[in-house]
Amino acid sequence: ILLYYSMDDSIPKTTPTTPLPARLSSVGVERVTAGVWFADNILSEKECKDIINASQSGLSRSTVLKGDSEDSPLNEGRTSQNAWLLAKDLDINSDVFSTLHKIEKITESFTEQPIENQEGLQVLRYLEGEQYEPHHDFFHENHKEYQKCISQGGQRLWTVYFYLSDVEEGG
Repeated sequence: ILLYYSMDDSIPKTTPTTPLPARLSSVGVERVTAGVWFADNILSEKECKDIINASQSGLSRSTVLKGDSEDSPLNEGRTSQNAWLLAKDLDINSDVFSTLHKIEKITESFTEQPIENQEGLQVLRYLEGEQYEPHHDFFHENHKEYQKCISQGGQRLWTVYFYLSDVEEGG
């Protein structure tokens, strides 16, 4: 898992010498840089495979939102494939539902943001040579999605990555 928080002024700043919050250090989270933390082996191999398998049929070319555009256009800066894995679409008795709930609870614990303020799980697949160029994950007040974003919990404060597979190099 890799956690990254926004550099929003409302979030307390940390430095490499600032102690990690106990809720993070007690579960093996390590600081990479100020605002970026890492923990290994949060999900089991089976849980990772469950998420990968459940998302396969929904994978399609990733898109980006553009200011006034009604569509989410393809963009050469984002060439991966993605699928949304949402609890409402899953059998509540399935292993993948349990894993999704575990991810939500871990994210809630690490970020101190309640599940209802979290976005759905976006599963991304990158093949060799695919990318997502650096970008901002927030909406300006004049963006067509701004009011929707604010009404559904507000701007994204955290980005939490769960890496479901390893690669030999790159990434």
